[in-house]
Amino acid sequence: MYLGIDIGGSSIKAGIIDEKYKIVFKDTYELTQKSKNSIITKINHIINSVLKNFDNIKSIGIGIPGIINNGTVLISPNIPSINGINFFEQIKTKKKIPLAIDNDANAAALTELEIGAGKKLNSFLYVTLGTGVGGAIIHNRQIFRGYDGSAGEIGHTIIRADVDNQETDLTKGTLEYFIGRQGIIRLFKDAVKNSIYNFDVPENVDVKDISEYADAKECEALEALSKAGKFFGVGLASAMNLLGIPFVVVGGGISQINDIFYKRALETIKKRALPNIAKKVKIMKAKFLNDTGIIGAAILGKNVNQ
Repeated sequence: MYLGIDIGGSSIKAGIIDEKYKIVFKDTYELTQKSKNSIITKINHIINSVLKNFDNIKSIGIGIPGIINNGTVLISPNIPSINGINFFEQIKTKKKIPLAIDNDANAAALTELEIGAGKKLNSFLYVTLGTGVGGAIIHNRQIFRGYDGSAGEIGHTIIRADVDNQETDLTKGTLEYFIGRQGIIRLFKDAVKNSIYNFDVPENVDVKDISEYADAKECEALEALSKAGKFFGVGLASAMNLLGIPFVVVGGGISQINDIFYKRALETIKKRALPNIAKKVKIMKAKFLNDTGIIGAAILGKNVNQ
């Protein structure tokens, strides 16, 4: 049995998988406080509680949002309180068990590599679409981490150098700015504003709503998702040209949007990628969504234990 822990912005998910990657236990723990001490205390409590109830845990894996290098969080934009923390030093278990710590997108990519959409591929890009845009690089069936663990951050690919907005310099003109959750909502509201039709947009409109409008053939939603898809295609084409990898697996909370997004992305890649890439390009939706982080984190630990 292998314990996987997926740290999120508002909760921590924990689960145990068996040798066949089947989840035999899982639970969600709310993060009511996001201070360094409260998060560390919560994680240690979860681990020791699980170890108390399951005496055959062979390893522990933890997926953390941010750039992770040898267990240290270099930067976690959504949980800044853990910046600089070395989790290897902070995790205190009553039993000596192998521990692995990595970026949450890397962990999710492992799920798709082992039992998901990338099972038959040697190399692929993994992209998560949600509040932000994250990613991972699988090369020769291994995670490529780069110099300090920051490889794969496709959301920070700059696709429009001329953008001048109120965002920080780090996010200006990036792929995440255009196709993260707020980016797609922004594109939709712009389309509505410029529309000749009277479209009443709910104040709390979200990407799921926009996708449903597109399913109903609302032209403003189709326009917004088509533009977002083009931006996605430009970002992917750049990454594919750089890495020489024509395959991408897409997961994350908003990955199940209307197919016009993917159709436009594919069209754009075929126009903008190098011919050898364009000829083989394939975009696949991830097989796993809800439990990806748990399974991937558990696989991180399993791989260390082998």
